[in-house]
This record gives sequence, structure tokens and C-alpha cells, in this order.
Amino acid sequence: MSNTEETRQSAFQYGRKLPSIISAARLLRLRSGSFDEEAKDEKKPNRISPFSPEARVPLPSEIDENSYGTTVWKRNERERLRVRCVNDGYERLRDHLPLTESDRRISKVDTLRLAIRYIRHLEALLQNYDHWIKCDCFQTFQTESEERAERLRRIDRRKRAVNTSEFTLPPNGTITPSDETTTPWHTEFAKRRLSCWLLNMSKGGGQKLSKEDELLLKDFSAAVSTKGSALFYGNSTVIAIAPLYLFYGIHQMEIADSWIVWLISSLTASYLISFAYKNIKHILKHKIVVKRSEAITREMNRKLADDKKMSKKEKDERILWKKNEVGDYEATTFSIFWNNILFLSLLLVLSFFLFASISSTFNCLFSMVGAAGLVALFSTAK
Repeated sequence: MSNTEETRQSAFQYGRKLPSIISAARLLRLRSGSFDEEAKDEKKPNRISPFSPEARVPLPSEIDENSYGTTVWKRNERERLRVRCVNDGYERLRDHLPLTESDRRISKVDTLRLAIRYIRHLEALLQNYDHWIKCDCFQTFQTESEERAERLRRIDRRKRAVNTSEFTLPPNGTITPSDETTTPWHTEFAKRRLSCWLLNMSKGGGQKLSKEDELLLKDFSAAVSTKGSALFYGNSTVIAIAPLYLFYGIHQMEIADSWIVWLISSLTASYLISFAYKNIKHILKHKIVVKRSEAITREMNRKLADDKKMSKKEKDERILWKKNEVGDYEATTFSIFWNNILFLSLLLVLSFFLFASISSTFNCLFSMVGAAGLVALFSTAK
């Protein structure tokens, strides 16, 4: 017994020099006094599962907040103790929050966000007792990332600032670019920013647009570039002239007698269809940019990750320009395709069903102008 006791004392008198190779099972045998010469000769030792409570490494003394050491096993035990304390703290915090049993497995970040929201809710109750009746503090709470929550808070602050300032610029007349230009409300906000700048210019402000605001003006204005206008008028002219062969072959209209009607119909239809192109493109462009924003940002960040010389502002300008380019291309393509299909469908319905009983001259005029007019009318819907 004395030999066993001396062995146990020597094992725990290492102090700061306790070897890290001593296993949990070996320390357990040392503590229990079952480590003897017979255990060494066993062919199949009794191994302890690492998931068993017995596998926990015993300590020579209890660790408190003032216990410090440099060995591996003490450092690991302190870390486990710290993690347990943090987890216990979050569990106790969740006990005081308005959570159901199914919502108790939220993340630590969301727990803190919900705690902040709950504190603000209690402050509102202390200031106004009727707040309980019309309370909506927790309706918009979602377990989302902190980055998205912070972005939404910045957007809300900017919207309140715009509404309270009645859309007036700062004294210096500058416009600060924002990185939330692809959020759902960015269209109206950018229009108001640019309208404020134009109002300031009309009053003699003399300020110049920055690169970011030029991109915003190009993005949110309904104006189309020269290249886009040429593309729209070219497509509308082709799609307006193509049905004339229908009246020539089926309605037996002669060129010498009907060229004036054809010219008026094709020019009017071409103008109305190009007008519809511009409207549909302007409406779809912002929706496409909002939906493709995250994918474009990830792609551009991956391409520009290796360029260490480029500043963050230049990267943001590249990303904004890429979003504008992708939105412009996809909106233009879909606008041309949709309006062409709609115009031809309405033309066939009007020509062969609604105006089938009138003369071919009025049939051509009313069908083409009416179909193009309906397409232009539908394009003005939001």
C-alpha cells in the first residue's frame, strides 16, 4: 500500500512538469490506486471510452479565476471552463427573453440582438404604457446575419434622414455615395438625391457630379444612350415592317395603292414599340440589379481579390459599374423579346378577328397602330 501511495504522490507532484502524454485512463488508475505490476502484464487492458464521464482528466486542485499555469492540461481546462461559463451565461440570458422552446437554439449573435430589442421594448413600455397594445418590436426580428441587420439599420436611418430633411443637401452641397444602391428602396432614394442636386444646380450651386453620382444618374434615369436608342429603333422598325407582308399576301393590298398607309402605320408602330422598349427596360433594370446584386458582388470580389493596389472605393465603383452593365444588358434583351411577342400577338388578334370585316386599308392602319398603342400602354404599368 505504501508503494502505491508513493506512486500516486509522485505522479501528482510533477506540478508544472506533468508530461502531456499521460492519458486519462492512466491518471484515473493512479488516483484510484489500481495501478500495480499486475496491470502491466495484462494482454487486453480495460480501455475507457473518450465519451465516458470517467475520461475527464482529474486535476490535483480545483481551478478558479486566480489559478494560472503554463502547462497544456491547465490551459485546456481553463479554456473549457471559460466556454462553459459563456454558454451558461447565454442560456441564462435566453431564459429572460421572449423565446419559445423551438426558438431557444438561436445563435449567440441573434441572442444579443434579441436582447437589445427586448431592452428597447421595455424602455418603450416605461415611457408609454400604450406601447404594449400597438407593439411591433419583434415582428421584423429574424435570425439573420449581423451584417445584413446592420445594413438594414443604416438604410432605415438614411430613409428617416431623407424624410426629416425634406430632401435638402448638406451645406457643402456634396452627395455622399452609399453602398446600399442595390436595395429595394434604392431607386426612389437615388432619384431624390439626384433631384436635390439638380435643384441645387438650378439655384446656382455650381457643384459637379462625382463618379458615383454619374453612375447613379445613368442607372436611375429613364434616358437611353445613343447605342441603346439605335438598337431600339432598329428592332422596332424591323418588327413594324415585317407584318406588312401579311397584308400584302393575305389581304391582297397592292404596293402602289397602299404605300402611304403602310408608311404611316409602320412609322407610328415603330415609334410606339420603341417607347415600350424604353419603359420596360427602365422598370426591369432595377429589379434585375436587386436580384443579381449578391452574385455580381461575389464574382467581382473574386476577380479583384488578387489586385492589392486597388482601393476599396475603386472596387466599389467597379462593382457598381458591373451591376449597371448586367442590369442594362438583361433588361434590354428581355424588353425587346417581350414587346415583340406582345405586339405580334395583338396584331394577329386585331387583324383576323376584331377588324376582319372592314376594308384592308383600315384593317392595316387600325391593327398596327392599335397593337403598338396597346403595347406602349401596357409598358407604362408599374
